[in-house]
Amino acid sequence: MLTLLLITLAAQADPAPPTTVFLVRHAEKASGEAPPLTKAGLARAARLGEVFTDASVDAVFTTDLCRTAQTADPVARIHALPLQILPLSGTDLASCVPALTQPTQVLPKTDDVAADLVARVRGMPAGSTVFVAGHSNTVPGLVEALGAPSLCPAVLALDEEGRCWLGHDDYDDLFVVTIPAEGAPGALRLTIP
Repeated sequence: MLTLLLITLAAQADPAPPTTVFLVRHAEKASGEAPPLTKAGLARAARLGEVFTDASVDAVFTTDLCRTAQTADPVARIHALPLQILPLSGTDLASCVPALTQPTQVLPKTDDVAADLVARVRGMPAGSTVFVAGHSNTVPGLVEALGAPSLCPAVLALDEEGRCWLGHDDYDDLFVVTIPAEGAPGALRLTIP
């Protein structure tokens, strides 16, 4: 009888659902200082929006550069969410061409943007889904900062200086980090052509 009671109690105590974080590098960018997306980059961003049409997304984070905000904008628009801006450069996103469609919410500037983002993600309710647009030099570190195994050297190669970065022409990766209520987070690498 006691065994049956323990089994019943265990079945009723559903574990909290995992938090899922989708991370992408910004799409193809133009050349120059703090460049926006190219036509190909805008097309890739639109495809990302299409990919996330049927997903449930609770928050969209991006840095304050046009290329990352433009990459995340279609996902935010589809889910009627503001772009939560992690300040890096002080760029005025009102100057982005084409203009962003979603409102922006600039978060307080911190000394450690990665740690701030991780704290914000971990502070969300269990089962939340988060979309993050970052950079070639930030996405691998964010995956690791969220608790998943390092992407280098198993998945990504180290650059000539020993840093774990995405390649200069690598725009099609979608990293999925799953953070369970208990246990270690895991990461998956997908490709969005």
